[in-house]
Amino acid sequence: FQSLYEINASYHGTPMHQITFYPKLVELFPDESEIILAKYEDKIIAAILILHYQGKSILHTAVSNPVFRKIPATDRLLWAAFERIMEKKTSRCFDFGRTRQDKGKQFFKRKWGGTAHTIYYSYFIKPGYEIPNILPDNPKFGQAIRIYRRIPMPIKRFIGPFLRIRIPT
Repeated sequence: FQSLYEINASYHGTPMHQITFYPKLVELFPDESEIILAKYEDKIIAAILILHYQGKSILHTAVSNPVFRKIPATDRLLWAAFERIMEKKTSRCFDFGRTRQDKGKQFFKRKWGGTAHTIYYSYFIKPGYEIPNILPDNPKFGQAIRIYRRIPMPIKRFIGPFLRIRIPT
């Protein structure tokens, strides 16, 4: 899961969590967490991490190898998750998580019957400062993404967690 997550985060130019983040999450919540993997030609090409809590199943992370993006592996993983949830009758709803104003991600969630709900955020900033525009459509942020994609993986593993806690994703 971790290596696939690193490939996916690198492809999207997203700073990654500490290498211990996902193993620790599963260790802390063994009965509430579930990782489902998709294999193709003996290679893991996609994975999802679902957290089950108080009758709700939450899609925490979905990652896939961009090399195999033409294979709808994430769709198949979600279908498998839905089947397991319905079979066990452990959840009454499935939460796809938050999405920015991104038509691709919104389409993906709506095709499964997802409905959008407004989420409000609070920012604490120094007087005289503005809320930073660190969205991917900001040209400066887009430039940072392009640069980050070129950084070697060992350096990303080192600086990624530092950046991750400072940049909303």
